[in-house]
Amino acid sequence: MRQFLDRGRPAAVAMALGAGLLSCGDPGAESGIAEGSPVGNASMDVQVVSPVRQAVTQTIELPVSVEALETTTLLSKVSGYLASIAVDIGDTVSQGQVLAEIDVPEISDELAEAEAELEAKRAGYTVAEAELDRARADLGLRRVTSERMRAVRVEEPDVVPQQALDEAEAHFELAKAAVKAAESRLTQIESQQRQIRAAMNRLKTLIGYSKVRAPFDGAVTKRHVDPGTLLQAATSTQSVQQIVTIASLDRVRLRFDVPESAVPLLEVGDPAAVTVDAIPGRTFEGAVTRFAAALDPATRTTRAEVEMANHDRVLHPGMFGRVTVSLHTRQDVITVPASAIRTEGDSTFVYCVVNGVARRVDVAATVGDGTTVEVSDGLTGDEQVVLSARGPLSDGVPVIPSGNRGVAVH
Repeated sequence: MRQFLDRGRPAAVAMALGAGLLSCGDPGAESGIAEGSPVGNASMDVQVVSPVRQAVTQTIELPVSVEALETTTLLSKVSGYLASIAVDIGDTVSQGQVLAEIDVPEISDELAEAEAELEAKRAGYTVAEAELDRARADLGLRRVTSERMRAVRVEEPDVVPQQALDEAEAHFELAKAAVKAAESRLTQIESQQRQIRAAMNRLKTLIGYSKVRAPFDGAVTKRHVDPGTLLQAATSTQSVQQIVTIASLDRVRLRFDVPESAVPLLEVGDPAAVTVDAIPGRTFEGAVTRFAAALDPATRTTRAEVEMANHDRVLHPGMFGRVTVSLHTRQDVITVPASAIRTEGDSTFVYCVVNGVARRVDVAATVGDGTTVEVSDGLTGDEQVVLSARGPLSDGVPVIPSGNRGVAVH
């Protein structure tokens, strides 16, 4: 082997110097290097491809979790004992369906008391109406008497004394005051009736809350209580017993976190393909429905969602999978297979075949669709790029290329 390398060194040096005068991929450049190049057993077989101009879609693959479109845990709005619960985990429920009933006898008693009080006020209102009618009748009589006496007093002063006229007018004023008092009493009773009716409506509303209903169509995912459990009215200041948790399953949210580098390319409507670990062989197609306008400072990611129909309910909240989002498509760009790209430190490069030897060419590569990579700088599209070799390559190694030039790689 040492003897072979010594004999081949002059030819290799001459070939390297000649190749340095040629640009990568110049199919018309010929020189005497080929004649002096080490060939035969000294050349390495390589598979080559030509760069292809095509549209490239940049994609990103991320973990995704399945969540219900809507989920809620129901609490009691009134205090009482759970009389019955009609559902259990896995049961399908419809909006408005009664899921549980709470025994609230104290509220029922308060409602009966309020109804009795309202009846009493109605009776008092009837009496007040009669008093008002009587006061108005008396007022009319007092008005006529006062007016007649005043007329007589003007025409015949000796017939009606002034004192009698004064007494008639005083009785008239008292009658007017009695009418106002009767009207005020009637207004007061009307106000009391409205208050009682408002209290009755509140009590009826509370009694209605004793029936716990489903807020939307879905399925029961958790049941937290059994009949006989004491439930407290839910408030913002105390912890209360949960009753059931329900989730809407006909539509689901597929949630994933997009890294900062991809956020500028993310748009609503970007195609998304989802695979779920528990359902191998099936891909769920959708699109980005929404994403947060800000990044999480802790993770430097933004939350995005794909919302899709789940009428067959094969996707269950809590499932885990992968989502591939097509972020951006660029037209008419130079691409090579991803396996042709090589890295060394911070450098990215490919090997091109030039006059029977491999030449390293530094390139600027952009992540593509996982199969092909966009090369934005370094290639013109006319090169023969090494896809694979039977051994380790380095700059200046003699090679024998094989492959179909100009065939697009997908």
